[in-house]
Amino acid sequence: MKNKDFLINNGLDAGQGPSNPNARSIAVPNECIHMVLGKGGDTLKEIQYTSGAERVELSTVVTPGTNSRNVYVDGSYEAYTKVKALLEQIIDAHMKMKLNMIGNQRLNDLNIMANVQIPAKYLSKIVGKNGGILK
Repeated sequence: MKNKDFLINNGLDAGQGPSNPNARSIAVPNECIHMVLGKGGDTLKEIQYTSGAERVELSTVVTPGTNSRNVYVDGSYEAYTKVKALLEQIIDAHMKMKLNMIGNQRLNDLNIMANVQIPAKYLSKIVGKNGGILK
C-alpha cells in the first residue's frame, strides 16, 4: 500500500494505535483522509506545527465495518483542541464540496424549458439553412 509506506517512512504512521498510549484520538471519515494527509504529508505536518502538538499521527488501519480512521494527537489538551478544530475545517470543506458536486449534478439532470422571443431578423441565424443549426 503506497500511502502506508509513505506514512511509515515519514513518521506519520500510527499503525494500529498511537506511539504514545496517552494520545487522544479523533475519528476522520475515510473519504477525507487524502485531504487531511495532503501532498507528501504536508497538511498533516502543518496541522502538527500549527497546533503545537508534539506528534500528530494517522492510523493506517481501517477497522472493518467503520468508515473512518483515527488521527492521534500527542500533546497538551490545547494542542488537541486545535488539531480537532483544524480537522473539522478540512472535513467541513470536503463535505461542502461534495454537496456542491451533488447539487450541480442535480441541476444538470433538470430539463429546463423557456420561451424566448427572437426578432424575425435573427431567425435565419438561429435556425440555419433547412434547420441545420437546430437539428
